[in-house]
Amino acid sequence: MAKKRSRDNTQTAEQENGRRKQGESCEAGSRRKDMASIARRRAAHFANFNADEDTSENNVHVGSDQARTLGPWSSAMELVNAREKAQHDRQAKLQGIKGATEEGHLEDEAEWQPRRDPALGPHPQESVRSLFDTCLDVLTTYVDCVESLWGVPDVIKVRLATSVCSHRKMSPEVARLFAVGSPAEMQLPDCTQLDSVVLREIIQQVATERLQRLELGFCGRGFGDEAAALMAAAGPLRALEVLALEGAYRLSDAGLEEALSATPSLTWLAVPQSSRLSGSLLDKLPSLVPGLTHLNLADCRGIDADSLVTVLPRMSALRTLKLDFIPEVDDAVLAAMGSLSELRELSIRCCQTITDAGLTALAATRGPVLEMLRLDECGGNVTDRGVEALASQCRALRVFSARRCTRLGDKALAELLRAGTVQHLSLSGVTGVGPAVAGALASCCQHTLEHLDVSFCRKLPDRCLGPVLDRCYRLRRLVIFGCSQLSPRSLYGHFNIGLVIDGVHTKIGLWTG
Repeated sequence: MAKKRSRDNTQTAEQENGRRKQGESCEAGSRRKDMASIARRRAAHFANFNADEDTSENNVHVGSDQARTLGPWSSAMELVNAREKAQHDRQAKLQGIKGATEEGHLEDEAEWQPRRDPALGPHPQESVRSLFDTCLDVLTTYVDCVESLWGVPDVIKVRLATSVCSHRKMSPEVARLFAVGSPAEMQLPDCTQLDSVVLREIIQQVATERLQRLELGFCGRGFGDEAAALMAAAGPLRALEVLALEGAYRLSDAGLEEALSATPSLTWLAVPQSSRLSGSLLDKLPSLVPGLTHLNLADCRGIDADSLVTVLPRMSALRTLKLDFIPEVDDAVLAAMGSLSELRELSIRCCQTITDAGLTALAATRGPVLEMLRLDECGGNVTDRGVEALASQCRALRVFSARRCTRLGDKALAELLRAGTVQHLSLSGVTGVGPAVAGALASCCQHTLEHLDVSFCRKLPDRCLGPVLDRCYRLRRLVIFGCSQLSPRSLYGHFNIGLVIDGVHTKIGLWTG
């Protein structure tokens, strides 16, 4: 009985499944018929279309010139053409094609033709290394095997020390080689491997009456108040004129004051990245070193603007002043520089509270004699108004740098360059640089320009750079990182064989069209 009941249940389930599948099949067939009917109606509409029935401009089926072509192939081609047109418009904007008619004074640059076949590529650099440089490389490689530098002139020891530091081989044992013999110059650009014990030993050996120049780079690990006290104890160092202690973060106001008390003839003081220095030391500088002409306080963030405003007018002999990376430097500090009658070089990089008003005050007082000005990354407060004030007064600028000052325009910068004195120009990241700057360089700075950095200046047309490279025969270095709009036509079509180009885009091919 149980087996018969199970067999009946199985048959019943199979019958129900069969009926369900038959119903689903009928429903699917009905849907297919409906879709086929819709397709036939649409096909009939397109196959028997009459343009006279609808003359509306919005009717996409009318076969006019403005109609959208139907079909997958035509739609794909339409998208491709639209993409090519958008790319062409972008290139036209970058190269300044749309504004070429507005620059009447650049017509001769627009017609510039390469005097050299760009397909030849970069000019060959066949410089032969001097015997001295070769010997210097050998000594640097085997400096650990050198037993003594006794009798080697200080000039050669300075060059060797720079080479050794660049290869990071200035160990304590090697550093002691340069301290022997009471040198007149002691320059160690990288002291990161020298601790306080080694540096104190070196200071004791070199702090003599013969010492004229002491420069220690990255010396924060070893140079502190103890080393400064050793300098003072060995004094007075009447011959010492240059003292540079880069990154001496352990040096305090009291330690530096003690060291400066033993250097009455000091004219050059550089203590960048000395974070413990404050305005109290700055107030004593005019009396400690009255003949100071060069002062570097870059990144000494313990010095406030009020101290600078008070002290700077008392340092009338200053010719060079660096206040980079000090956030407190503002327009009042620039106004206080008006009494520095000898000031020739000023660097205020990354001082983002400076505005056009401060530059205008600086130009009015120090503009006619200013020879170097660095305004890199001074924020959005420096605009064309400040540059125009500089252009009206600064007629002797040799070095001008305004990297990443994004609000500067093409015409204002061109006006600044028309004085024809600029030798070193850095406008990296200034998006406004364009044909006007190139025209001013080619026409006014052809006898002076030696270094040009226009990296990421993508509005500088390729057709305008060629005359600059061709006419500025003193130009020795061109930096063009991020300038993908430039082609070999301008980069290699000139006869300036001594020019070295840095940052040529890897995708630039030898295309001459």
